[in-house]
Amino acid sequence: MSVTIFHATNTRDSFFYGHDDIYSKDDVKEAWKNGGYLAIAKLAVNDLDAAYHWSQNIESSWTEGQFVEAIHDPVTFARGGARSLSVGDIVKYEDEYHIVASLGFELITL
Repeated sequence: MSVTIFHATNTRDSFFYGHDDIYSKDDVKEAWKNGGYLAIAKLAVNDLDAAYHWSQNIESSWTEGQFVEAIHDPVTFARGGARSLSVGDIVKYEDEYHIVASLGFELITL
């Protein structure tokens, strides 16, 4: 089983996900439709919490992890060029999309 990580390309707004007056689910859907999310990597994990855990830059780049397969720009990715999974990003798991919220994940239909 694996999950796919999608980073928002406009982090200035997406980090405010959950504050509907700034960045709502409708804003996420619009950004998705307009190419505002980029598939970064697949992680060989079995749930969303594990995906979040293994996609954080803490003591080293998460891109060096044993569960990671780069999707976007493997050269930059291998140099630690991917930021941590954050609020407003999207994770695909079992054919469903989930947005990273300030606490946990929220199912979203894209």
